[in-house]
Amino acid sequence: MSVLDMPVMPISDLFHANTDVTLSCFHCGLPVLPDTKFCISFDGSYRPMCCVGCEAVAKTIIDAGLEDYYRQRSGFPELPNGDTSAHPAQANSHLQQFDLPAIQLNYVVSAETGDTKSAEFYIDGVTCNACLWLAESALQRVHGVTSASVNYIARRAAVTWSGAETTLALIIDAVARVGLRAMPVATAEQQILRAREQRTLLIQLGVALLAMMQVMMFTVPLYFSATDDISYEARRLMQWASLLLTLPVLYVAKPFWLGALRDLRTRHISMDAPIALAIASTFATSLWAIFSERGAVYLDSISMFVFLLLASRYLESSIRGRALSYVERLTNALPAVATLLVAYPNSRKSTDIASAALNIGYIIIIDTGQLIPDDAVLLEGDGEVSEAIITGESRAAIHGIGAKLIGGTLNMGGPLIARVTHVGAASTLASIARLAEQTIGQRTQLTVLADRVARIVAPALIAMACLAGLVWFFIDSAQSFNVAVAVLVVTCPCAIALAAPLAYTSSTLMISSCGLLIVRGHVLEMLPKITDVVFDKTGTLTTGELAIKDVKTADGMSVNNAAAIAAALEIGAAHPIAIAIKKFALNGHTIVARQLRLIPGGGVEGEIDGHIYRFGHSAFACSEARDDDAFVLSCDEQWLATFEVEDALKADATATIASLQQAGLTVHLLSGDRAWRVKEIAQKLGINSECSLAEQTPSQKLAYLQQLRSTGRKIAMIGDGVNDAPVLAAADVSIAMASGADLPRLTADAVLLSPKLTTILSAFKCAHRTKRIIKQNFAWAILYNVTAIPLALINVINPAWAAIGMGVSGLIVVLNSMRLLRRAR
Repeated sequence: MSVLDMPVMPISDLFHANTDVTLSCFHCGLPVLPDTKFCISFDGSYRPMCCVGCEAVAKTIIDAGLEDYYRQRSGFPELPNGDTSAHPAQANSHLQQFDLPAIQLNYVVSAETGDTKSAEFYIDGVTCNACLWLAESALQRVHGVTSASVNYIARRAAVTWSGAETTLALIIDAVARVGLRAMPVATAEQQILRAREQRTLLIQLGVALLAMMQVMMFTVPLYFSATDDISYEARRLMQWASLLLTLPVLYVAKPFWLGALRDLRTRHISMDAPIALAIASTFATSLWAIFSERGAVYLDSISMFVFLLLASRYLESSIRGRALSYVERLTNALPAVATLLVAYPNSRKSTDIASAALNIGYIIIIDTGQLIPDDAVLLEGDGEVSEAIITGESRAAIHGIGAKLIGGTLNMGGPLIARVTHVGAASTLASIARLAEQTIGQRTQLTVLADRVARIVAPALIAMACLAGLVWFFIDSAQSFNVAVAVLVVTCPCAIALAAPLAYTSSTLMISSCGLLIVRGHVLEMLPKITDVVFDKTGTLTTGELAIKDVKTADGMSVNNAAAIAAALEIGAAHPIAIAIKKFALNGHTIVARQLRLIPGGGVEGEIDGHIYRFGHSAFACSEARDDDAFVLSCDEQWLATFEVEDALKADATATIASLQQAGLTVHLLSGDRAWRVKEIAQKLGINSECSLAEQTPSQKLAYLQQLRSTGRKIAMIGDGVNDAPVLAAADVSIAMASGADLPRLTADAVLLSPKLTTILSAFKCAHRTKRIIKQNFAWAILYNVTAIPLALINVINPAWAAIGMGVSGLIVVLNSMRLLRRAR
């Protein structure tokens, strides 16, 4: 029978029906009043509820088939703002506002085709991983939701749904109905919650530190004094004072207690189980010694043990928080207000509007010192724009008319007038933030292996401690319990579990600050194994911005006039050669071409003064074939001019190639350009002729990579990310060049946001450094255990030294991993 059909019973009847029921709410843990009449049935017993809200939430959870939440949880859900009178399930009337288009601009991404939408949420009210599992399950059961996954580290949910079948309000309501809250990540409340969590952890660490210092004041004199130096009364007073001061330490060790209880409920032992067992057994031993006045007291060991563990977790949380703050910095970089030109170009009258209200096509003006509110294309003005938040480059970028402006960057030059091209969640900054967050919490093969080892080792160590105690019971029963506790404490696998994840998180943050955004977690793991680096040419090793190198004209045709005609034919085009021609002809005569027609693969033609002009490849423009690999202008198929263009190498391309080769890597160049041009570029860069191929189609590039991989080579492919998508997908590591509005379409493993190719060198160096750090972490963890376990088994190390050794071991791993953050500062 469904719980919705159950009869309501007074709480007094529940006591007669089941003596196990207590006067606390089964769902939230709050006290239940004697005359309360709310309850549900769970696992064959009636469970009391404090209010109709908790009853409704519990019924929703159980009827949805999610009752495992109650078996897995290790704590009760938090109520919003600490208000016990308002239940999350009763506060859903405001959710309709999330369906307003103006509100959704900040955090909802709509597909280019169809009605598919996606958004990310921060899950509030979480006390353990069971809550996150509950939220994920609730989201997946919403009709119309096509995918829902929760990042357990960031406590964020990524949801994709069909706009025709469900709404954002219904999705948020589904989470509220199971006693949690889903908040769009663009809201400031998420930052408040993160700050509160960090503050709580800092308070716990501070309490443990103060208690440890006070307990040490009482216990150190006992260690270094003779029996007769301190009176019996003073000794007992110090022991009792240490006991009282240890009680707060037991309280701030709450995360370990909750984790151990979760392990008991789920029957899966994690690191928290041996830690909690070690603290409890050491405290029990000390308590027995104080009351019986026999044996050693290890209260100082407990306080130091907890302090070192909390210090490790606080530093670990700081590293992860730093990574998340990078995402939040991107998310909050956009200004709140934008200046809109209401009648451009007829008038320069402006008005201030909320940036969230901008739409595609709006004309905005950005004054000197202002942030660009959204992605836009420059219409008027030559600007110096600081893109440091995106690229990490402190030097301002120079932008001319037609350039793409990225939302969140800073205008350091004169006033700019621009047309908005992308807004809200579709902007470049939002896309980068999503890619950066996607990286946080991703698990590499090494971290997965470390977690598996820790899960296997934890129960094995508990069994080892019990076996050691049993053996010592027959050797010296008085020492058996101390040996068991020492073995349990000294062998906790914290260092092993932290060895890889923290190093990868630190490295990812460091590389992101340099301008390389890692999208997939295996990049740092694979880069040290790379043997060959394959480059695309245009837009990768070159600037991708064509420039007119030379112009040859027919008799009677001036260079300025030829340029003006070509510019007139290319008036509406935005491809690289059109931009180059228009820049070159900026001071030329004004000519108007009519009946313009684009010929794919050939060029463009139009009518000027009754004559047909063509501009493009030689075979298209002229009636007679010409051998020059340049762009030709013709009139009635008669040659008028040839424009030779060049695509300049990036300033640091030669140095980057040379450094990669010095590092022992083989560099390849693949390009669709003509052979003579590719050969010239390869010679300038110092790339061997057999490793540079010209006139390559995407399928030929793919075949080349597959042939390299068939010989056992490990390939890193670096290209523009869109045209080279098949080749990038075939590489072991793929790095795409960021290109403004194309960024959301990139599918590479990493995205180069910085204009500097040397950032790729930094990534290789950081990956090798990360590998060394991880090896050091594992070596230290293994060496420590190999040394400490035998000493604990033969009773050389007591629980006090075991606690110090284990805590210091984990702390060393954390501090060693933090060395990878040095260059990020």
